[in-house]
Amino acid sequence: MTTLISARCHCGRNKFKIPFTSSSLPRPSLMCHCDTCRHSTGSIGLLNLTVYHASANIGRYFCTMCSAHMFFRWNALGEDRWGIMTGCLEQIDGIVTLKQHEFVGDTLDGGLADHLPCAGVLPSGWRAEGGVKDPELLPLRCHCKHVHLILTRPMKKVKENDIWVVPGEEASDSIRFMASHCLCNDCRLASGQEITTWLIVSDENVIDAATNAPVNLQDPEKRPKSLKQYVSSEGHHRESCKTCGATVFWWRHMEGGETPHMDVAAGLIDEEAAGGVRAESWFAWDVREPGFAEYALSKETARALKDGWKAHVAAKSQTRIPGSLE
Repeated sequence: MTTLISARCHCGRNKFKIPFTSSSLPRPSLMCHCDTCRHSTGSIGLLNLTVYHASANIGRYFCTMCSAHMFFRWNALGEDRWGIMTGCLEQIDGIVTLKQHEFVGDTLDGGLADHLPCAGVLPSGWRAEGGVKDPELLPLRCHCKHVHLILTRPMKKVKENDIWVVPGEEASDSIRFMASHCLCNDCRLASGQEITTWLIVSDENVIDAATNAPVNLQDPEKRPKSLKQYVSSEGHHRESCKTCGATVFWWRHMEGGETPHMDVAAGLIDEEAAGGVRAESWFAWDVREPGFAEYALSKETARALKDGWKAHVAAKSQTRIPGSLE
Protein backbone atom coordinates (compact mmCIF):
# COMPACT_ATOMS: atom_id res chain seq x y z
CA MET A 1 0.00 0.00 0.00
CA THR A 2 1.26 3.49 -0.89
CA THR A 3 0.76 6.76 0.98
CA LEU A 4 0.93 9.89 -1.19
CA ILE A 5 2.18 13.09 0.47
CA SER A 6 1.97 16.46 -1.25
CA ALA A 7 5.12 18.52 -1.68
CA ARG A 8 5.42 22.06 -2.96
CA CYS A 9 7.56 25.16 -3.03
CA HIS A 10 6.51 28.55 -1.62
CA CYS A 11 5.33 30.11 -4.90
CA GLY A 12 3.39 26.98 -5.87
CA ARG A 13 4.97 26.55 -9.30
CA ASN A 14 6.23 23.14 -8.26
CA LYS A 15 3.75 20.67 -6.82
CA PHE A 16 4.34 16.94 -6.55
CA LYS A 17 2.85 13.83 -4.98
CA ILE A 18 5.56 11.83 -3.23
CA PRO A 19 4.84 8.09 -2.80
CA PHE A 20 5.86 6.39 0.45
CA THR A 21 5.41 2.69 1.18
CA SER A 22 2.86 2.81 4.00
CA SER A 23 4.40 -0.05 5.95
CA SER A 24 7.76 1.79 6.05
CA LEU A 25 6.41 4.92 7.78
CA PRO A 26 7.75 6.90 9.44
CA ARG A 27 10.79 6.92 7.18
CA PRO A 28 14.13 7.86 8.74
CA SER A 29 15.55 11.16 7.54
CA LEU A 30 18.97 12.66 7.97
CA MET A 31 20.24 16.19 8.34
CA CYS A 32 23.41 16.83 6.39
CA HIS A 33 25.96 19.32 7.75
CA CYS A 34 28.58 19.04 5.00
CA ASP A 35 30.08 22.23 3.60
CA THR A 36 28.35 21.69 0.24
CA CYS A 37 24.85 21.36 1.73
CA ARG A 38 25.27 24.37 4.00
CA HIS A 39 26.71 26.70 1.39
CA SER A 40 24.32 25.64 -1.45
CA THR A 41 21.10 25.47 0.46
CA GLY A 42 16.65 22.89 -0.78
CA SER A 43 11.67 11.07 -14.45
CA ILE A 44 10.80 14.47 -12.53
CA GLY A 45 9.39 17.36 -14.53
CA LEU A 46 12.05 20.08 -14.54
CA LEU A 47 10.14 22.88 -16.26
CA ASN A 48 10.02 25.06 -13.13
CA LEU A 49 13.19 23.77 -11.50
CA THR A 50 16.80 24.90 -11.87
CA VAL A 51 19.54 22.33 -11.40
CA TYR A 52 22.86 23.17 -9.76
CA HIS A 53 25.61 20.58 -10.10
CA ALA A 54 27.35 20.75 -6.73
CA SER A 55 29.79 18.10 -7.94
CA ALA A 56 30.13 15.61 -10.79
CA ASN A 57 27.78 13.18 -9.03
CA ILE A 58 25.35 15.47 -7.22
CA GLY A 59 22.61 17.70 -8.62
CA ARG A 60 20.40 19.99 -6.54
CA TYR A 61 17.03 21.12 -7.86
CA PHE A 62 15.49 24.40 -6.72
CA CYS A 63 12.48 26.42 -7.84
CA THR A 64 13.28 28.83 -10.64
CA MET A 65 10.99 31.45 -9.06
CA CYS A 66 11.21 31.23 -5.24
CA SER A 67 14.50 29.25 -5.01
CA ALA A 68 13.08 26.61 -2.65
CA HIS A 69 15.36 23.57 -2.71
CA MET A 70 13.16 20.55 -3.42
CA PHE A 71 15.18 17.58 -4.65
CA PHE A 72 18.71 16.30 -4.85
CA ARG A 73 20.03 13.57 -7.12
CA TRP A 74 23.22 11.61 -6.64
CA ASN A 75 24.88 8.80 -8.54
CA ALA A 76 25.83 5.74 -6.54
CA LEU A 77 27.68 2.98 -8.39
CA GLY A 78 26.22 4.07 -11.70
CA GLU A 79 22.63 4.30 -10.42
CA ASP A 80 20.78 7.61 -10.03
CA ARG A 81 19.06 8.08 -6.69
CA TRP A 82 16.75 10.87 -5.58
CA GLY A 83 15.97 12.53 -2.28
CA ILE A 84 13.47 15.21 -1.28
CA MET A 85 13.97 18.09 1.12
CA THR A 86 11.61 17.45 4.03
CA GLY A 87 10.72 21.14 4.34
CA CYS A 88 8.73 20.83 1.10
CA LEU A 89 6.45 18.09 2.43
CA GLU A 90 2.99 19.14 3.58
CA GLN A 91 3.02 16.48 6.30
CA ILE A 92 6.10 15.53 8.32
CA ASP A 93 5.07 13.98 11.64
CA GLY A 94 4.32 10.31 11.09
CA ILE A 95 5.95 10.38 7.63
CA VAL A 96 9.62 11.10 8.34
CA THR A 97 11.59 11.35 11.55
CA LEU A 98 15.12 12.62 12.09
CA LYS A 99 17.43 9.72 12.84
CA GLN A 100 20.86 10.92 11.85
CA HIS A 101 23.16 13.92 11.42
CA GLU A 102 25.78 13.55 8.69
CA PHE A 103 29.17 15.22 8.18
CA VAL A 104 28.96 17.08 11.49
CA GLY A 105 32.75 17.29 11.46
CA ASP A 106 32.55 19.80 8.60
CA THR A 107 30.93 22.34 10.94
CA LEU A 108 34.00 22.46 13.24
CA ASP A 109 31.74 23.21 16.24
CA GLY A 110 28.73 20.90 15.94
CA GLY A 111 26.53 23.50 14.23
CA LEU A 112 22.80 22.87 14.40
CA ALA A 113 23.40 19.27 15.54
CA ASP A 114 24.13 20.62 19.04
CA HIS A 115 20.69 22.26 19.10
CA LEU A 116 18.83 19.27 17.63
CA PRO A 117 20.44 16.15 19.12
CA CYS A 118 19.81 12.60 17.98
CA ALA A 119 21.67 9.32 18.28
CA GLY A 120 24.94 8.53 16.56
CA VAL A 121 26.52 11.97 16.32
CA LEU A 122 29.53 13.67 17.81
CA PRO A 123 28.93 14.56 21.48
CA SER A 124 27.33 17.91 22.32
CA GLY A 125 30.01 20.50 22.90
CA TRP A 126 32.44 18.81 20.50
CA ARG A 127 34.81 21.17 18.71
CA ALA A 128 37.48 20.66 16.10
CA GLU A 129 41.04 21.39 17.12
CA GLY A 130 41.60 25.13 17.29
CA GLY A 131 38.22 26.07 18.77
CA VAL A 132 36.45 29.40 18.39
CA LYS A 133 38.27 32.05 16.39
CA ASP A 134 37.62 35.78 16.57
CA PRO A 135 38.41 37.27 13.15
CA GLU A 136 38.23 41.02 12.64
CA LEU A 137 36.07 40.48 9.54
CA LEU A 138 33.77 37.51 8.88
CA PRO A 139 33.49 36.13 5.31
CA LEU A 140 30.11 34.86 4.10
CA ARG A 141 29.68 32.94 0.85
CA CYS A 142 27.42 30.62 -1.09
CA HIS A 143 28.63 27.32 -2.55
CA CYS A 144 29.35 28.59 -6.06
CA LYS A 145 30.98 31.72 -4.53
CA HIS A 146 29.06 34.10 -6.79
CA VAL A 147 27.73 35.60 -3.55
CA HIS A 148 30.65 36.81 -1.44
CA LEU A 149 29.99 39.09 1.52
CA ILE A 150 32.05 40.45 4.39
CA LEU A 151 30.48 41.12 7.79
CA THR A 152 31.92 43.86 9.98
CA ARG A 153 31.52 44.22 13.74
CA PRO A 154 28.77 46.33 15.28
CA MET A 155 30.50 49.22 17.03
CA LYS A 156 27.67 50.07 19.40
CA LYS A 157 24.00 49.62 20.07
CA VAL A 158 22.32 52.51 18.25
CA LYS A 159 18.92 52.29 19.96
CA GLU A 160 17.65 50.46 23.01
CA ASN A 161 15.19 48.41 20.94
CA ASP A 162 17.93 47.18 18.59
CA ILE A 163 17.66 43.77 20.23
CA TRP A 164 19.75 42.10 17.54
CA VAL A 165 22.85 43.95 18.81
CA VAL A 166 24.07 42.21 21.97
CA PRO A 167 26.67 43.91 24.22
CA GLY A 168 29.19 41.72 26.03
CA GLU A 169 28.97 41.02 29.74
CA GLU A 170 32.25 42.84 30.31
CA ALA A 171 33.32 46.19 28.85
CA SER A 172 36.17 44.43 27.06
CA ASP A 173 33.87 41.88 25.40
CA SER A 174 33.04 42.25 21.72
CA ILE A 175 29.56 43.38 20.75
CA ARG A 176 27.78 40.62 18.84
CA PHE A 177 24.79 40.21 16.58
CA MET A 178 21.90 37.89 17.39
CA ALA A 179 21.25 34.56 15.65
CA SER A 180 18.00 32.64 15.82
CA HIS A 181 16.17 29.64 14.36
CA CYS A 182 12.85 30.11 12.55
CA LEU A 183 10.14 27.48 12.06
CA CYS A 184 7.59 29.56 10.15
CA ASN A 185 5.95 28.06 7.07
CA ASP A 186 7.13 30.87 4.78
CA CYS A 187 10.79 30.17 5.58
CA ARG A 188 10.20 26.42 5.38
CA LEU A 189 8.57 26.49 1.95
CA ALA A 190 10.90 29.16 0.53
CA SER A 191 14.03 27.22 1.50
CA GLY A 192 12.99 23.57 1.60
CA GLN A 193 14.38 23.32 5.14
CA GLU A 194 12.34 22.52 8.24
CA ILE A 195 14.59 24.87 10.24
CA THR A 196 15.89 28.14 8.85
CA THR A 197 18.63 29.86 10.84
CA TRP A 198 19.14 33.61 10.49
CA LEU A 199 21.82 36.07 11.53
CA ILE A 200 20.14 39.39 12.39
CA VAL A 201 22.52 42.17 11.41
CA SER A 202 22.56 45.91 10.71
CA ASP A 203 22.50 46.82 7.01
CA GLU A 204 25.64 48.93 7.29
CA ASN A 205 27.69 45.95 8.48
CA VAL A 206 27.03 43.73 5.44
CA ILE A 207 29.68 44.49 2.83
CA ASP A 208 29.61 43.35 -0.80
CA ALA A 209 33.12 42.00 -1.43
CA ALA A 210 32.84 43.00 -5.10
CA THR A 211 32.34 46.71 -4.35
CA ASN A 212 33.68 47.02 -0.79
CA ALA A 213 30.50 48.95 0.04
CA PRO A 214 27.45 48.02 2.14
CA VAL A 215 25.02 45.83 0.25
CA ASN A 216 22.21 47.84 -1.35
CA LEU A 217 19.19 45.63 -2.04
CA GLN A 218 16.69 48.34 -2.93
CA ASP A 219 18.47 50.18 -5.75
CA PRO A 220 18.24 48.10 -8.98
CA GLU A 221 21.48 49.63 -10.24
CA LYS A 222 23.45 48.83 -7.08
CA ARG A 223 22.07 45.42 -6.17
CA PRO A 224 24.57 42.53 -6.35
CA LYS A 225 24.11 41.00 -9.81
CA SER A 226 24.42 37.49 -8.39
CA LEU A 227 21.18 37.81 -6.39
CA LYS A 228 17.64 36.91 -7.40
CA GLN A 229 14.74 38.49 -5.48
CA TYR A 230 11.46 36.84 -4.53
CA VAL A 231 8.67 38.74 -2.77
CA SER A 232 7.20 36.17 -0.40
CA SER A 233 4.51 38.54 0.89
CA GLU A 234 3.80 42.25 0.63
CA GLY A 235 6.86 44.19 1.77
CA HIS A 236 8.87 41.04 2.56
CA HIS A 237 11.75 40.11 0.28
CA ARG A 238 13.90 37.01 -0.02
CA GLU A 239 17.20 37.01 -1.88
CA SER A 240 19.05 33.96 -3.17
CA CYS A 241 21.99 33.12 -5.41
CA LYS A 242 20.95 32.87 -9.05
CA THR A 243 23.41 30.04 -9.68
CA CYS A 244 23.37 27.63 -6.74
CA GLY A 245 20.05 28.72 -5.21
CA ALA A 246 21.49 29.37 -1.75
CA THR A 247 19.26 31.44 0.53
CA VAL A 248 21.08 34.71 1.27
CA PHE A 249 18.80 37.42 2.75
CA TRP A 250 15.36 38.10 4.14
CA TRP A 251 14.49 41.77 4.50
CA ARG A 252 11.56 44.15 4.77
CA HIS A 253 10.99 47.85 4.46
CA MET A 254 11.72 49.57 7.76
CA GLU A 255 9.06 51.46 9.67
CA GLY A 256 9.69 55.02 10.83
CA GLY A 257 12.56 55.28 13.31
CA GLU A 258 13.82 51.72 12.91
CA THR A 259 17.52 51.05 12.51
CA PRO A 260 17.91 49.33 9.10
CA HIS A 261 18.63 45.64 9.59
CA MET A 262 18.23 42.37 7.72
CA ASP A 263 18.44 38.61 8.17
CA VAL A 264 21.39 36.77 6.61
CA ALA A 265 21.35 32.99 6.15
CA ALA A 266 23.63 31.37 8.73
CA GLY A 267 24.69 28.65 6.28
CA LEU A 268 26.85 31.21 4.47
CA ILE A 269 29.30 31.57 7.38
CA ASP A 270 32.87 30.66 6.47
CA GLU A 271 33.45 28.01 9.12
CA GLU A 272 37.22 28.01 8.69
CA ALA A 273 37.50 31.75 9.35
CA ALA A 274 35.12 31.63 12.32
CA GLY A 275 36.38 28.38 13.84
CA GLY A 276 32.90 26.88 13.47
CA VAL A 277 29.60 27.52 11.70
CA ARG A 278 27.99 29.07 14.78
CA ALA A 279 30.73 31.74 14.89
CA GLU A 280 30.07 32.26 18.59
CA SER A 281 32.54 35.11 18.94
CA TRP A 282 30.31 37.01 16.49
CA PHE A 283 26.78 35.85 17.31
CA ALA A 284 24.69 35.42 20.44
CA TRP A 285 22.34 32.50 19.99
CA ASP A 286 18.92 33.48 21.27
CA VAL A 287 17.74 30.97 23.89
CA ARG A 288 14.10 31.90 23.79
CA GLU A 289 11.72 29.64 21.89
CA PRO A 290 12.57 29.28 18.19
CA GLY A 291 10.74 31.82 16.05
CA PHE A 292 7.15 30.89 15.14
CA ALA A 293 7.40 27.47 16.80
CA GLU A 294 3.63 27.51 17.23
CA TYR A 295 3.25 27.43 13.43
CA ALA A 296 5.78 24.64 12.82
CA LEU A 297 4.43 21.95 10.53
CA SER A 298 6.31 19.35 12.56
CA LYS A 299 5.51 19.66 16.25
CA GLU A 300 8.06 16.90 16.87
CA THR A 301 10.85 18.99 15.30
CA ALA A 302 9.76 22.12 17.16
CA ARG A 303 9.77 20.34 20.51
CA ALA A 304 13.11 18.63 19.88
CA LEU A 305 14.75 21.89 18.78
CA LYS A 306 13.42 23.83 21.76
CA ASP A 307 14.55 21.19 24.27
CA GLY A 308 17.90 20.54 22.60
CA TRP A 309 18.67 24.23 22.23
CA LYS A 310 18.04 24.98 25.91
CA ALA A 311 19.98 21.91 27.05
CA HIS A 312 22.96 22.96 24.96
CA VAL A 313 22.91 26.50 26.35
CA ALA A 314 22.66 25.17 29.91
CA ALA A 315 25.67 22.93 29.32
CA LYS A 316 27.64 25.83 27.83
CA SER A 317 26.89 28.09 30.78
CA GLN A 318 28.34 25.49 33.15
CA THR A 319 31.59 25.40 31.18
CA ARG A 320 31.67 29.19 30.78
CA ILE A 321 31.88 29.11 26.99
CA PRO A 322 30.74 32.49 25.60
CA GLY A 323 28.27 32.73 22.76
CA SER A 324 24.71 32.54 24.09
CA LEU A 325 22.23 34.87 25.69
CA GLU A 326 21.64 34.05 29.33
